[in-house]
Amino acid sequence: MSWMEVTRRESRRALGLLVGVGIASALVAGCSQEGKVKPGAVTKNSLGMAMVKVPAGKFQMGSDASDAMAQADERPAHPVQITRAFEISANEVTVDQFRAFVKATQYVTEAERDPAGGWAYDPASGKPRQVKRCSWRNPGFEQGADSPVVEVSWEDAGAFCAWLGKQEGRTYRLPTEAEWEYACRAGTTTRFWTGDDAQTLQGAANVADRSQRGVVAGLSSMAPWNDSHPFARPVGAEKANPFGLYDMSGNVREWCADWYGADAYASSPAKDPHGPTDGSTHVTRGGAWVDGPERVRSAQRGMETVPFGSAIGFRIVREI
Repeated sequence: MSWMEVTRRESRRALGLLVGVGIASALVAGCSQEGKVKPGAVTKNSLGMAMVKVPAGKFQMGSDASDAMAQADERPAHPVQITRAFEISANEVTVDQFRAFVKATQYVTEAERDPAGGWAYDPASGKPRQVKRCSWRNPGFEQGADSPVVEVSWEDAGAFCAWLGKQEGRTYRLPTEAEWEYACRAGTTTRFWTGDDAQTLQGAANVADRSQRGVVAGLSSMAPWNDSHPFARPVGAEKANPFGLYDMSGNVREWCADWYGADAYASSPAKDPHGPTDGSTHVTRGGAWVDGPERVRSAQRGMETVPFGSAIGFRIVREI
């Protein structure tokens, strides 16, 4: 079967198996790797992607009642243990890296297969709408080889992971929501990894700001600065977090492996949670260029209403 013939159901099954194998391996390994991996140690994969080692450990996931910005689905705050170290890409997957996958497999994304095209932001209303021929190749704004790839669905991201894993004989997958927040916080306990004040995001997060005035209408919130970049920026243009990860706040929203569940935290296990067993959409994390500061908090959970869009990309995990 060609890559072009991979169905949505098959992609979900394949990615689910990858996540399941990772969780099972973590449970077997327990805490044996905790303390053995130096945070921030970097290796390069076959695509030249910097993969950052993240040690096993514990953290407080979600938001407590004291955070006025918190949403109901971020509660209750609860302790989580990541029992096995993993590697996560320092940057969001780029256009050039995704192009290498497409060239090798002739893969066609869901947006390209949809006659109505991808979802892009209407400059007049600020609301998403489908645009013919809008895809990762042309998301509606200028992009370069090192821009984060967008207009990719959860299934598209899974296909990329499966291909790269096969090339290297390794397991690549999307991060679980817990792994993502753990890596984003990088040992911090504040609202943002930069601190509690939104002003600390300047120079560290590509969020909606004054550069979008007259470019994108209808934004409900924006930062009080102007970074001269109204859309997605090349990856790594902002300051890295303490683990050496870039754009964990802002730039593009990032797909996680988990199904979205509004009350998922009410029954989430303390060790290696991986979300509900089913759902209608998957979680995104990190917020994007179109989101105000309150939507790029470390605990902020995204529930996408569209399967792909010009503010949605991904980063990947490689199992150790």
